[in-house]
Amino acid sequence: MQLSLRFLFAVFFLSFLAREDVFSQSSFFYDEGLNQLAKKQYDQAERNFLEALKDPHVPVEVYYQLAWVYVAKGKWKMAEDSVSRFLVARPGSADGLYIRGYALFRLGKYEGAIAALQKSLGIKSNNADAHKILGLCFFQKNENESAERELATAAQLDPRSAETQYFLGRYNYSVDRFDRAQQSFQAAIKLYPEYMKAYDNLGLTLDALGQPDASKVRPRLS
Repeated sequence: MQLSLRFLFAVFFLSFLAREDVFSQSSFFYDEGLNQLAKKQYDQAERNFLEALKDPHVPVEVYYQLAWVYVAKGKWKMAEDSVSRFLVARPGSADGLYIRGYALFRLGKYEGAIAALQKSLGIKSNNADAHKILGLCFFQKNENESAERELATAAQLDPRSAETQYFLGRYNYSVDRFDRAQQSFQAAIKLYPEYMKAYDNLGLTLDALGQPDASKVRPRLS
């Protein structure tokens, strides 16, 4: 009986050591992935996060970080799949819901994107990017009032975003508000002087307004 207990204890202790070793390895891969993600080394980060996930007891946050890697790489379906696994354990994560909404938007699944983004904003209302993407979802669905409201909110929360000003210009141009479109495109260019799409759309807007110098808007590139 005593020998049996010693044997069982030894087996348990060796299993514990093995488990600790696996956890140590997964923690190493996770930490390496975080460092590489911060350095924008996305391929290496992806490999390390996937290695970490070989441990079934790895923290669920690995899926969240891996989703950001897939967003950076433009792998929208994989981003949505990864963050959905994270949200199973963290359903109230505003940032996780934002990633899901953004990925669904890029996949053209606007209804699902709107639901995820609205839920995210219900938890964290000051996320300018979430308001911007939500506005673009409404824009794609021709829900103009909602699109304008969300884009304007995004611009208010982040007045330094040239991209938000650009999309506000695109919205205003689409509804024939050419004077507002002009203001938005000019604001985008002021924030980002090399924003070529903003120059192009400003030229179209000035042409719609009947201004003769519309062809001279875009600067020459060296």
